[in-house]
Amino acid sequence: MLKNVIEKELKEQKISRTLLLDGICGEQEFFLWVEEGEPAVWVMQVHAMAQRLGKSVDKYDVMLSAEQYLLALGRSVIWQEIRKGELDRARVRIYEYEQKLEEMGVACAAENRSDHKRKVEVGGIMPRGECALHRQFLALSLAEIARRQARPYTEQSKIILGGLRQTFSGEVYGKREPEPGWCRMKRMHLMELFLLARFARLCECMGKEEEAFLWYDELAAYLCKVPKDRADTGKLYPLLCYRMAKNRLRGIFGDNMWWEEGRCKGIWSSPGTKKTGSRLEPDTLFAGQNGAERFKDAKESIKILEDLTDGLKLLGLTQRNFPLFLKMEFLRLGLLRGMPYFGDHMEEESTSQILLGAWEDICELIVSNSGDKSVYNGMDDFDDLDSDYAERCMHNLPEIIGERMELQGLDMYQLGEKIYSDPVKSLMPILKGKATPKPQKLKMLQERLKMNWKMYDPGFITEEDGEYKKFALMFRMYGDGKFEEGRKLLSELEEKLNWKYMTNEQFGVYWDALFDWKEGKITEEEKNQEMWKVVEYSGVKREKFAEVGCSLMRLEWWALMEISWNYEGEDKSFWIKVLKKQREYLEDKQAAVFFPEYFIKILYCLCHMEREMGNLDEAMQCADAGLRAVYHLNLYTQWGALLFEKFRIVEDLKSGKGMEEKDFRLIRQAYAVERLFLKSEMGCKMIEDYLDERYRQDELADMKRK
Repeated sequence: MLKNVIEKELKEQKISRTLLLDGICGEQEFFLWVEEGEPAVWVMQVHAMAQRLGKSVDKYDVMLSAEQYLLALGRSVIWQEIRKGELDRARVRIYEYEQKLEEMGVACAAENRSDHKRKVEVGGIMPRGECALHRQFLALSLAEIARRQARPYTEQSKIILGGLRQTFSGEVYGKREPEPGWCRMKRMHLMELFLLARFARLCECMGKEEEAFLWYDELAAYLCKVPKDRADTGKLYPLLCYRMAKNRLRGIFGDNMWWEEGRCKGIWSSPGTKKTGSRLEPDTLFAGQNGAERFKDAKESIKILEDLTDGLKLLGLTQRNFPLFLKMEFLRLGLLRGMPYFGDHMEEESTSQILLGAWEDICELIVSNSGDKSVYNGMDDFDDLDSDYAERCMHNLPEIIGERMELQGLDMYQLGEKIYSDPVKSLMPILKGKATPKPQKLKMLQERLKMNWKMYDPGFITEEDGEYKKFALMFRMYGDGKFEEGRKLLSELEEKLNWKYMTNEQFGVYWDALFDWKEGKITEEEKNQEMWKVVEYSGVKREKFAEVGCSLMRLEWWALMEISWNYEGEDKSFWIKVLKKQREYLEDKQAAVFFPEYFIKILYCLCHMEREMGNLDEAMQCADAGLRAVYHLNLYTQWGALLFEKFRIVEDLKSGKGMEEKDFRLIRQAYAVERLFLKSEMGCKMIEDYLDERYRQDELADMKRK
C-alpha cells in the first residue's frame, strides 16, 4: 500500500527519482520494488523515501520479517535507554546492534568487498543504502549520548557530520560542513533533519548565533514548504519555533535575557503563589526606546509570538514533548505580559496563573517519572527537547502467525493443509523466523487465519491517498464532536472502499457503531457488542483472549479500548484479565515502544477498573506505571486522566477523610495538563464538576486560581 502512495506522490510532486533516492536507494532497486514487486528495498529505505515525500509511516501497521523486526526493536530499545538516562546501557545496546548488523553481513556489504559471499537466511545481504541508514541512526543515537554527557562540541560535531555523510556523501566531504542553502535543493528524511537541527544547535552553542538562526529558519521553511503529515512535522517544527524565538529575543534584548533570570521560576510574582522575583510590568521590555525602535521591536515580537503559537498548537495536537511545551509557554506568556499594546490579555493572565500555580507540582511530576536522580534546579534542567527516532506499530510476522494459530486453536498441519505438501516441515522455519513465506503462500495463510497482512496497513485499504486525508479529517470531526460532518465523510469513504477486504469490513463496523452511539441510535452495550465483532473478524475467541497475549492490529486494539474505557458491565474481572494479558505481552516483548498510545491506555483502563473493583494497591501500581510510560514513551495523551485517577485512588485510600494539601497537587496537575496542554474542555469540566460535587466551592475556586 505504501509503495503505491510513494509512486503516486513522486509523480504528483514532480520531483525526480534521483532527488528522492539520493543516498538511500539505487534506481534499479527502486524499479524492482515498484514495478516487479521484488523485496529489493528494506524498511528503513522505504521509510526514508516516504518521509522525503512528506508521508508519515506512523499511521501504518508495518509487518516485518523476524530479522527486520529485531533490528527495529533494537533501535527502539536504544532510545528508551537514552530517554531513561541510562547512557552506559544505551552504549551496550548500540554495541549489540552493531554486532547484529555484522551477523547479517552489513559491514562487508557496505564496504562492497568482493570477497564476501556470505548470505543470511532471511533477506540476503542488506542493500548498501539500508546500511547507510543504519549507520546514520547510530550516529544520531551517539550524538544524543554525547550531548547528555556534555562532550566537547568538536566531538559532537564530528559524530553529527559522520552521520550526515552517510546520505550526503557528495556534499559533506573532508572538513567541509553543511550549509543552510541545502534545504532548498534537497528532499530530506527525518534522521537527516534531526541531525541538521542538532548541527544548528551546536553552531549556537559555539557562539555562531547568526549561522544557527539561518539553519533554524531554513529548516522551518523546509517543513512548511514540503508537504508533510502532521505526525512528522510535530517531531521537529515546534523545537525550531522555540529556537528561533529565543534567537529573535536575543537580537532584541541582548544576552542578558529576562526569561533566564531566576532560571524561569521567578519570572513573575503572582497572587496566591509562593513565587518570588520581579514581575514583568507593562513597558518593561521596551523602556527607554524611541517610537521607531519600539515599532521595529514590536513587529519582531509579533513574529516571535506567531512562531511560539504555531509550535505550541502543533505540540498540543501531537501530544508530544511536554517539557518543550512548558518552555515555550513561559516564553510566550512572559513576552505578552511585557507588551502593553496587546491590551489586557485577561485570558493570558488566567493561563499564566494556572501555569505558575501548578509549576512546582508539574516539575516534580516530570522529574519523579523521568528516572533522573539529579536535583531539580529550574527549567534549564529540562533539556530533553531534541527528537528521538521513534518507530510505531511494528509487527513480527512469524510471531503473529504463531499467535493467531494459538488463538484459533490450530496446529501446523491444520494451518498448512493444502497449502504445503508437508505443512510441518514448511511452517517450522517460518514460525522460528528462519524463512519468509512466498507471496502466494502468504496470501493463502492469511485467508486461513482470516487476516489481511499487507506490509503497510493504515486501518483500511484503498488505492487513493486522498482517502487517507479524508479519513484524517473525519477522525478530527469525531474528536471535536462534529458528528454530522464526520458521518458525511464516513459515508463518502465507504462508497470508495473495496469490501472484499476484511480490514475494510472491520473499518465499517467500527466507525458505523461509534457514530450510531454518539448520535443516540444504539446503547453503549450495543456499541460494545459491535466493537467485539471487530476483534472477532480474525477468528479470535472471547475465552481465548484472556489467556493468550498477542499483537493486535490497529482496528483491533482500537475496538478493545473502546470496550474497556469506563467499562460498566458485570464481567469487569474478565476485562481486567484481558487487559493484564495485553500489558504483560507488550512488556515481555518490549513492544510498548511500538504501541505507546495503546500501552498507556491499557494502563489507564486497568487503573480505572481496579479502583472501581476496590483493588487500590493494584490501581495505584497501574497509575504510577502509566505516568512513567507517558514520560519515557514521550506521548502525553492520557496524562491528565491518569493523574485524576491517581487522585481518586488517594481519596479512596483515605476514605475521603484527612485529605491534605499535598494530595490536591495531583488534581492541580491534572487540571493544568488538561487546560494548558491538551486544551480539553471536557477534561477540565469533568474535574471541575467532580470537585464541585465532592468539596466546597471555595476549594474549587482555589484550585482553578492555582
